[in-house]
This record gives sequence, C-alpha cells and structure tokens, in this order.
Amino acid sequence: MAEKTTKTEAKKYIGYDKDKKEVCYCQANSASEVLNYDDAVKKVEDIKTDMSNILKSVSQELDSIISDANKALIVDGTSTAASISSLIELIEGNEGLIKNFEKFSEEFLDGVLEQYNIIQKEMNKNAYNKVNEVNDVVDVDPNLDE
Repeated sequence: MAEKTTKTEAKKYIGYDKDKKEVCYCQANSASEVLNYDDAVKKVEDIKTDMSNILKSVSQELDSIISDANKALIVDGTSTAASISSLIELIEGNEGLIKNFEKFSEEFLDGVLEQYNIIQKEMNKNAYNKVNEVNDVVDVDPNLDE
C-alpha cells in the first residue's frame, strides 16, 4: 500500500545576520486561502453520511408500508409486500454505491491534497525568498524544502 501523503504546513522563516542575530522573519501564507483541503474532507464526509442516511430512510419508509402492501393485489404472481421486501433487501444490501463513492472520494481528496501541497510549497518558497533577499541576511532558518 502506498504511503499516505501528508499535508504541507505553512512555515515561518527567520533571517539571521553574520553574528547570528535575527534580522527579519516572514510567515508563509496558508494554501487554505486558495484551496481549503480540510473543507473538502468535511464535505465528502457529509455526503457519505447523507447517502447512508437517505438509503436507511428509504428502507424504513418502504418497511412501514409492507403491512398495507400485504392487502394489495398480487402482481405477476408476486405480492406487492414481497416486492417491497425484495426492494428493501436490495437497498440495505447494496453497499456498492457507497463503496464506489468512497473510492471516488479517496481519489478526489488525494488530488486535492496534492494540489494543496503544490500551492503551499510555492507559498513557503515565496516567504523564504523574501527573507533571503533582505540585506544583511546570511542564513535563513528553516532551510527551504524542495
């Protein structure tokens, strides 16, 4: 299994002079200002919950009408109640829809995280360069991650 990518964090860079005294600093902007990964994760989780709740609700509603369906006509040799029971089993047993969404959402969130990290690394690089370009700065901490 591939190792899970971690979220790149915004960094604070500090510039030092030749005497190791702090000259300046710059905090990188957060990529969340451009692409909010955490919000995307929450929305995907909300959709999964909604899908699950909707399927449960439909199943419960169908279950509640079975007693009335027992009084209904037989259609094509099958009672309406039996047809409804079969539909309920299909809904309750069909986790494929949710599993397909989970696979899609995992791929989607991996792509969002990859783009988030690209943006954050660029913002970190910009903050690093601002500090590194200041007169008298001979060292920047931390080093720039490439």
